[in-house]
Amino acid sequence: MKKFVCFFSFLLVGCSHRKDYRVIREEKIQQLEKSNLDFFRGVFIEARIKRNDTFVVYSFYKKLDDKEFYLPNFSRYDSVRIKNAGGFNVLEYGQYFGYSTPQAAWQYTKKYSDSIVSAFEKIDMYSVFGSNDGLLVFNFDDKTYLVYMPDESKVTNEFWKEKIQIIDSIKPGWYFGEDE
Repeated sequence: MKKFVCFFSFLLVGCSHRKDYRVIREEKIQQLEKSNLDFFRGVFIEARIKRNDTFVVYSFYKKLDDKEFYLPNFSRYDSVRIKNAGGFNVLEYGQYFGYSTPQAAWQYTKKYSDSIVSAFEKIDMYSVFGSNDGLLVFNFDDKTYLVYMPDESKVTNEFWKEKIQIIDSIKPGWYFGEDE
């Protein structure tokens, strides 16, 4: 009898934990659906650390057509460091959108970068992977994630076509995965 009570208690605790996690997933999906999901298309952004309950990001990638731009979080660097870092594509990104003068290109890129970083901080996720056609991946951590795939026929990546078949469907267009 004692073993049965212990097992039953363990089962209840396990089920209540799962329920809480399901609620967390549902709340996160509701939050994401209220945001502009298309804003993250072509973006790969990942936090380095979490400080004061906020994921801290120093830079991110933006893919447009066949070009990939490496952009800074302007609030984490001063302008001299951004210019001297050598790897950031600040001017190139602005010029891609027709801003020919360095100052205009810089300001355009800064405004875009600030908006991406702000949106990322609001959704409170470890990372967002939006570089694959037809889907967005929102990572809670390095093992658990939500996938937003509103139209499976638009997905071109074979890995995700197969992966979506084995992860949990939460609701139409939303999936939950947990890797080992």
